[in-house]
Amino acid sequence: MAYNGWANRETWLVGLWYNPETIEDVEYLEQTLESDFYEMVGGESNIYTDMINFNLIDWHEIKEWIKKELEYNEEPTPAHGGTGGAPD
Repeated sequence: MAYNGWANRETWLVGLWYNPETIEDVEYLEQTLESDFYEMVGGESNIYTDMINFNLIDWHEIKEWIKKELEYNEEPTPAHGGTGGAPD
């Protein structure tokens, strides 16, 4: 089910709280987030673990979002005049 423009709430939460800026950031989170979480909350069965399903995080969607952001931010600025940035 879509949530705030993302695939689901879990995917949105990763973007909101971690704000990854590179594909490498996402890959690091993908490899470590779940184990770090279980270590932090003291195991794999308690109220906190019932609040998030790591299997629902759409890592591919986050990576695609970053790719688009990087492409947008790398637009060339005009050589003569203009303010650069995104087109109107």
